[in-house]
Amino acid sequence: MSSISNNRKHFYEFGPFRLSEAEGVLRRGDQVLQVAPKAVDLLLVLVQNAGQVVSTEDLLKSVWADCIVETSNLHTQITSLRRAIGREIIKTVPKRGYQFIGMVQESWEPASTQEPPAEVPGADPGIPGPPADRGPFRFALTPLIASVLAIAGALFALRLNQLTAPVSSVPAAGRLLALLTCEGCRPAVIKLDRMPGQVLMNPSGTKVYAIERGAKTITVVGLLDNSVKRTLILPLHANTAVMTRHGERIYIGSSTDGVMVVDAEQDRVLERIFATGGPVRNLAVTPDEKKVFLAMGAAGLKRISMVSGEIRLLSEIACPEYVGIDPSGRELFVSYQCGGPGGHRGHDSVEVYDVESERRVAIVTGPPMVGSSVSFAPGSPFVLLNGQDACSAPSYDHIGCPIVPGIASHLLRSADRTIVRTFAREVNLVKGETNQEGTFVPDGRRLVFSGPGLTVLDVSKQAVLETYADARESYGQVVFDATGRRAVVVQPAGLLVLKTLDQPCLPPEEGQFNLYPGDGSFDDVRQVERLVPEGDVTFVPGLIGQALRLNGKDSMLRARPWAACGDCGDSWTESLFVKFDALQGEMTLLERANALRGPGHRLFKSPDNRIVLEIAGDTSPGQAVHSTSPVTAETWNHYAVVVDAGERRLYINGTLMGSVAVPKADPIRFWGDVCLGSTHERSAHLAGRVDEIVFYNRALGEPEIRRISQLRTDSPCRH
Repeated sequence: MSSISNNRKHFYEFGPFRLSEAEGVLRRGDQVLQVAPKAVDLLLVLVQNAGQVVSTEDLLKSVWADCIVETSNLHTQITSLRRAIGREIIKTVPKRGYQFIGMVQESWEPASTQEPPAEVPGADPGIPGPPADRGPFRFALTPLIASVLAIAGALFALRLNQLTAPVSSVPAAGRLLALLTCEGCRPAVIKLDRMPGQVLMNPSGTKVYAIERGAKTITVVGLLDNSVKRTLILPLHANTAVMTRHGERIYIGSSTDGVMVVDAEQDRVLERIFATGGPVRNLAVTPDEKKVFLAMGAAGLKRISMVSGEIRLLSEIACPEYVGIDPSGRELFVSYQCGGPGGHRGHDSVEVYDVESERRVAIVTGPPMVGSSVSFAPGSPFVLLNGQDACSAPSYDHIGCPIVPGIASHLLRSADRTIVRTFAREVNLVKGETNQEGTFVPDGRRLVFSGPGLTVLDVSKQAVLETYADARESYGQVVFDATGRRAVVVQPAGLLVLKTLDQPCLPPEEGQFNLYPGDGSFDDVRQVERLVPEGDVTFVPGLIGQALRLNGKDSMLRARPWAACGDCGDSWTESLFVKFDALQGEMTLLERANALRGPGHRLFKSPDNRIVLEIAGDTSPGQAVHSTSPVTAETWNHYAVVVDAGERRLYINGTLMGSVAVPKADPIRFWGDVCLGSTHERSAHLAGRVDEIVFYNRALGEPEIRRISQLRTDSPCRH
């Protein structure tokens, strides 16, 4: 437990909730929740160990240290907490204990005016920093993801270190790569004469500006019809550019001397040029456009007043490589090559300046990074620092690198300048892989990494949501519109245009216990537990994004008891799409083990190509449901098994095939795991594709199942 200095009140915040350690009070916004004191004590222990499994024994010792109680008291308080804060945030880990899986942020009440501020390591003396008990800069990590298939082109190592869930004012958009990777999908590619060095997109997502470094032209591309509209002629050679927040103007730093301005509403170059005294490496403009900050390489860090034209040298330290202003407009981040203040080779520093006073307020040093580019998201408490080739170039020491040779990017919590997570990917130096670009999706909940492939990560849930690679392509900078629903990716052939597949096209979220979309990853969207693959399981184009292909010989997938909604009571739903590659023999779609809870069931294709739902292996007429017509190969079909107390129903493509009455299950015991594509005895293997595996913790109604069955990439919702 963290100590609290100077009697300042200590809080834990997660989602809309705020837990006061001193008062023992749980709030949702301004509302005090009526939760029993022991339940609050229990919650405190869980959030202090967020991400870790706390054993039942340890919870009993911590919360009921002064008395002996039955385990049932613990279960009662857990149930009370779940009612107050949500069922999914406290995970039951069978035979081990409980795990708080929400993202937690610690905070303190503001210090009194008499309290001396703590220092940020490396910052100027007297600059306010985080509370003193936060300790020095930390950089430690443990690999979270051991491997992702080669087609994904990504291997990420993650560690949770007091990570806060991003809170964004931008609504979450849908799957980014689905319309790139699904069957029959042909995403738009806009051909350009040359691969641009940088692209900018206006907030409305109607135009993209392609900047070729060292040239005097900007190509304007229209995204309503994906065509080149015009070419703007610049008075000087361009090197770098930035667009204002609302997209009215573009400021362009020259590779020789000066800053140019483009009116992005009328697509015309303004006449005035602001002298800089040398080439501009990178630039950032304040939201009010009164100041432009310049990374000038050997000439240091400068600022231009857009009102008077006056230029000021802020720092003579050489090699500022990148500058960026956070979404609030209050802080300027400056990353260096050549070490920078307090940094050294392969561990270059990042400075933080107050935009208004133009004073340095902090320095971040330590992690492996070289001339890091910086990515922000509106409302997110994090900053992404891209480490470039600090973990792959042989000239660096690689200290702190999770993978060598690899590429590392670091998630910085802006409140206290702490690195809370590092993302790393293996690289192939023979193929010349030395870099990756990491960019926030505007919702702040996800990151997109580009390079040999494209990978989408959920920031707070530590999950790989989507990943895709094409051996013929490499991917560069990714830019979004303001909603995050449209993206443009730089590639050698030009610009790849992506649109998200949003919720109306995806399985309903209400009651989802776990979702496995199969989009290049065995991770699940809800971050309950990964699928366990056996044999040769590959990712191929699917019905919605990618699908999981099973070879009919030795491959299968297993969802362990908790992942398969093991404690969903006596009502739940299993939903999946299947496409048979072949029809020879018997093939298992899904088998749920009975374990200690009562009869399980098996969904399979019979030798005569009928679909059968069989209860506990008994195929008598009263204990099995058969489809009315045979299935065919190379056709997607939707299957749903609905368990509703003492009844189990089979739906195929939204139509009820029949139901079976079974004894009501004991609600205390757990169900077994689920095998997909094989029986538990590893027989009757499926030769085909499986997509959108969903476990719901409730019995879905027929209209909902019908809606799921109609999901297709070519349905009206994709547009």
